[in-house]
Amino acid sequence: MAWRQSPPVAACREHGPGFFAIAATGACARIGGLVRLDAGGTAPLPVKSRDCFGPATLGRISVDARSRTEWGVTRTFVRFGLQSLTGRGFSGGLDRRAGGFGATGVDTFGRAQKGVLLDRAFIQFGGLTAGRAASFYDFYAHDVEMTSVTPASDPPPVNLLAYTFKAGGGISLTVAAEDPTSRRTPVAFVRMWGGRTLLTGGIPVAPVPAGAIDGAPDFALVDTRQRLNAPDVTAALRLDGGWGAAQLSGAIHQVNMGPFVSTLNPGVAPVAAARPAARYGFAAQAGLMLRLPALADGDRLWLQTAAARGAISYTGANTPAGQGSVSGSVFGCVGADMAEGYVGPGGRLRLSESWSAVAAFEHYWRPDLSQSFFAGVSGVSFGSGAPAGLDARGAGGAGHSRLLSGNRVRAAGTRLAWSPVQAMTVAAEVAWTELRLRRPGPDLRRRLAPALRASDSGWVGKVRVERSF
Repeated sequence: MAWRQSPPVAACREHGPGFFAIAATGACARIGGLVRLDAGGTAPLPVKSRDCFGPATLGRISVDARSRTEWGVTRTFVRFGLQSLTGRGFSGGLDRRAGGFGATGVDTFGRAQKGVLLDRAFIQFGGLTAGRAASFYDFYAHDVEMTSVTPASDPPPVNLLAYTFKAGGGISLTVAAEDPTSRRTPVAFVRMWGGRTLLTGGIPVAPVPAGAIDGAPDFALVDTRQRLNAPDVTAALRLDGGWGAAQLSGAIHQVNMGPFVSTLNPGVAPVAAARPAARYGFAAQAGLMLRLPALADGDRLWLQTAAARGAISYTGANTPAGQGSVSGSVFGCVGADMAEGYVGPGGRLRLSESWSAVAAFEHYWRPDLSQSFFAGVSGVSFGSGAPAGLDARGAGGAGHSRLLSGNRVRAAGTRLAWSPVQAMTVAAEVAWTELRLRRPGPDLRRRLAPALRASDSGWVGKVRVERSF
């Protein structure tokens, strides 16, 4: 019996290496993937029950399909991953994105997690990009970092619809409507209690003033979760050339909250409290990347700065030391406020202000050995009218209150990466980071007497082994 030999796979060199023709479709495709092991830890930042160490393994598969049309090259790209996280790795990524499945075995509940992640899925047709992709606002998105300690905008991929206008000479302008869900932090609320101010936030409902009954204050419960009422609108003006790239970015971001759900006093209608109106924040960013072949092939330098009002994730100031953060982020022994805004006495939504500056440099000591150096600083402010909160004893000596304190974060680190074979990397990174509050915050370490602490610092490290194909 004669076996029929399958026709050889035809290469599609017009689209680059690795592409092959898909029979009877006229399209070309490339299949790729990646396997990665990360093992990271901190010292001495974790407190109480937080883990100091945690490994994570990622397996990723991607398909890139392209075809030539009268509109140019039409591209369809999809990439998904399977991830296993334990220890410190559990607390840092997929659980914040609601993409994980917690383990339920003996001594693993809340300490181990599996995750399925749709990392990219988009269509590019002419200048149109539709689907799930990296935000077009971003420029330096921790390109040469693993621990992501510098304050740079680098959210998970977002659902978006964008159009890119190309003017020639490497100039392009992209305007996009992007899903703001992964960019938001909870709105904080200030309520009056015993003649003092108390801040709450990061919880499903929060009490705010709703008036008075027989001279006693009445409080209404407000759903603090923001609603998806409007997409973020971003724009990026970019210039690419053999020397490097430069980009100016801008974004408009809505900050809002849910409705009043009940009052603490029976028989009082929720409409007794006026729901604060939504407000629009904004962000602006400037970035520059220079290629430095005079030093070594592949050397690059990044400089970036950003400022925002009510859009804290666009400056990267909402995630110090790569910690997953909500409005009350725990940073070592200090609690830092990362809210996009707060509702204070008077019921008006006030927006926070933030800024950041980052510098990063990557140098190749030899073709298979590179080292990066990076540093950044960021600041968060809630304005002169923000309440200072309670003292160390809290309300009636019951403990600490939340403090609406601005902060400043500094970070610096270095990464050494070795590529022993093609498409394989073995890397190690160490970074130092510090959080300093403008107003003292609660010391979260166990102690008999409560104390206030103005700053904390520590080391963050990670080792990575990965191979792509």
